[in-house]
Amino acid sequence: MGVSTPPITNYIAMKRTTDISKILDLSPKYQRGIVIATDIKNDRSFPELEQLLAQTIATAQAHPIDLDTDPRTTHWKEVYRQLQVNPNKFPPAHCNLLKRVQKPDATLPFINNVVAIMNINSIDGKIPVGGDDLALIGSRLELRYADGSESFTPLGANAALEHPDPGEVIYACADKGEVMCRRWNWRNSRLTAITEQTQAIAINIDGLSTDCQSTVISVRDRIAQMLSQYCGASISTALLDLNNPTFEFFA
Repeated sequence: MGVSTPPITNYIAMKRTTDISKILDLSPKYQRGIVIATDIKNDRSFPELEQLLAQTIATAQAHPIDLDTDPRTTHWKEVYRQLQVNPNKFPPAHCNLLKRVQKPDATLPFINNVVAIMNINSIDGKIPVGGDDLALIGSRLELRYADGSESFTPLGANAALEHPDPGEVIYACADKGEVMCRRWNWRNSRLTAITEQTQAIAINIDGLSTDCQSTVISVRDRIAQMLSQYCGASISTALLDLNNPTFEFFA
């Protein structure tokens, strides 16, 4: 008689792969910093983290960048245009975030510790930062072109199911056919949103040019340190690029 194994109630421990190989033909200098965090405690309250978010926004307002001329935003907008995506209608994630927080008296809601850490570092680094709950996705995560059959449920209480355009760059769960983010890093899915109950995550930090590698690594490592400090997380990190397009991990 076999020995039964107790179920893992919070998330399934399994080997996973993240892959960017299909997108490197478009942007061979593209890099993705990755933070895998497990054993997260995301339901605690840290006033200093809320204060840091407020201070980060205040600094962005005091020292705004020109979103139409700064290379940290214009590089992304140009790539979006190459993909036949209007960056004014569908702005890259960090462009939209910076536009919002650079307005006078702007604020961001404190959703939870992990989301605050991502927002702080995206604003500070002027770089796209996104994350997903690993309990809600499958075993292979791909940044690739869509065929149009995939499913996407945008953030929002009453948002309807969508399908990406054929040829659109998506971040998808290959074995489920579900899209975690449309138009590269424009909009995240409701299905994999990070909540106070989240216990394992994959966070992505996107860089488009070789000269931004130091920023990608710096932001990645700061996020890792903050997740350990404020969420008690166990951490592993990676850097994906032309020479290392995939990363295997357990979570």
